[in-house]
Formats: sequence, C-alpha cells, structure tokens
Amino acid sequence: MVGRMITESQLKQLIAEEYTKNSLVHQIKPKVSVSLLTYNHGPFIAQALNSILLQQVNFEYEIVIGEDCSQDNTREIVLSYQKNNPDKIRIFLSKKPLNDGKSGRLNFVRNLKACRGEYVALLDGDDYWSSPFKLQKQVDFLDDHPRYAICFHDAIRMYENGSQRPWLYPGGKKEVYSLADLAAGNFIPTCSTMFRNRLFSEFPGWYYEVSMGDWPLHIINAHYGDVGYIDEVMGVYRVHSRSRWSAKSRVDVLNDTINAAERIKLDLSSKYRKITDGSIIRWYLEIIELLSHGKDSQGASVYAKKCLRRLIAHKPVPNSALIRLILIGYFPVFYRFLACKLPPNRYR
Repeated sequence: MVGRMITESQLKQLIAEEYTKNSLVHQIKPKVSVSLLTYNHGPFIAQALNSILLQQVNFEYEIVIGEDCSQDNTREIVLSYQKNNPDKIRIFLSKKPLNDGKSGRLNFVRNLKACRGEYVALLDGDDYWSSPFKLQKQVDFLDDHPRYAICFHDAIRMYENGSQRPWLYPGGKKEVYSLADLAAGNFIPTCSTMFRNRLFSEFPGWYYEVSMGDWPLHIINAHYGDVGYIDEVMGVYRVHSRSRWSAKSRVDVLNDTINAAERIKLDLSSKYRKITDGSIIRWYLEIIELLSHGKDSQGASVYAKKCLRRLIAHKPVPNSALIRLILIGYFPVFYRFLACKLPPNRYR
C-alpha cells in the first residue's frame, strides 16, 4: 500500500503545531533526542516513559512523543507525564491520524525531523528499556567511534500472552556491520537503535511507500557509516495483539518485508541490490512453504512463479529447488502427490 507523501512545507507546519512549543524543554540543548511513537498503548506507555526517565546520564536529553489520535487513554497518560516533566518531554498531538492505515510514515518522519539532539534513540510506546545506563553507553560508544553512523544492542522479545518463552534478539552477533549486512535484511531491534542525527536532509519518496520505518531508515543512515553492536541486553520488544505489526500473520509480515525491500533497492548500488534480491528469494521460499503446509496450493503457486522468475535471473539454482518450484507453480496437484518423495528444499 502507498503512504501519503509530504512536502517540506507541510512537514514544517506539522512540527510548528507542537503542543509543548513553549515548554521548559526548549531551554535545554539535548545531546540525545528519544523519539517515541505511540498509538493505543494505554497499558504500556507508562512503562516505556518510566524506562526513559530512569536513565542515568551526564548529558541533557529530550523525549519527543508523537501521539497519533489514540482511541484509548494513551493521550491522557502522555499529557500527565509531560506536566510532571516539562523540562524533558515534548509532545506532538495529531489533529487527525497521521497513520493513515497504510504506511504511517508521517508520524515517524515528523518526530524524527523535530528531534534536536546530536543523536536519536528510538522507542515505541509498547516497548521499554531494561537498563538505566542504555543511553549513556550508546552515547559513549558513538562519541568514541566517529566512523559509526548507528549502534544497537540486544533486546528481549517478550510475548505478552505467554504463547512463547522470551528470547534474545538478535543475540550472538559480530561487533561491526555495514550497509551490505543491512541490505540482506533488518537485524536491529527498534528499541535498541541510536544513530547520528541529520546525516541526510530529506527522506526519499519511496520511504513513504513502505509499511515499516526502521529498516529503511537504517539503510539510509548506513550510507554514512558503519553499524556498531554492543553485546548487552538493554531493551524489551513486546509482542501483543494490539500491535499492528506483531498481530500480522507471518505471511503478511514477509509480504510487507518484500515490498519494503523492492523500494529499498532504489537506494542501493548494484552490488547491494544483489544481496537484497537474495533475501527476497529466501522470503518468497518461506511464504511458499507456509502456504503449502497450510494447504493453500493456489497461493503457493502464485509465489512459486514469482520466485522462479527471480531465481533464474539471480544465480545458478540447485535442480531440486527448480523442480520443486516448477511443480508448485504450474502443477500444484501433481506436486501434492509427489511432495513426500521430493528432496527437501535446501535453497535457503
């Protein structure tokens, strides 16, 4: 789905409508801006804000909240926090939802453009930070490593309904990453992100056409420096039914990721596009397996044909993978009959 593009003048108008433009927070010069987006996060937003306010730092920081017309008590909660912390919190209250049900990029872009700090840290209103030293450690890291554009750390992925045990995300990673790594897919938890502010002046038009904001943002920033990893758990990513993203099926998530990748490629050179194409193939193959196991042979056939076209253009392909995709795409009934006899698909 295509999101709404915004002009620079429209963006400036949105920023000028800041609810707290006369607040004490404008008297400080923040080293860090914490960009916090929230919508219908009533049960969670207080924990998110408390985890920011409990940070132990030797610099000034601001919390920039984009509240996008929540239908629960989220707005009342953030206003209460701002009243008690006028020297820390800025709030943008949307007059009408900027998340138009498509990309929702406008709320994100408005918040980022409003950030005044040298560095920007990201946090969604349903997540929280688990270490009071998170901001200080990331600021020290970027101060000490000027060639890095971004740094991140581990987070715990927690399932609110208890359907799965919490697990570490991403965990066990290398110390330094580059644009090539991000071209293959996103591995940075949103709540762990800190980056140098204003590395670029404007978001490209394609940015408003994707259903996720973080991975494309990392791609843009990584053009200006490496990505550093801090081997420590300092945040919690919450999976719950109120979340638009985590409530999606795996197939929908993969489709959104593929659509984002197709647009991200517009900002990449040919050598990085090849990496992204390889990931798109893997995501197509995963969708095919999911649909096949779900007995949706027609859907699997559609994706098999898409995957075949991309595979043939991309690289030499194992014969077993080609046979499987041809059967799924053009002979689905025959494939179901032979499925148990075919070798497993190892093209991953």
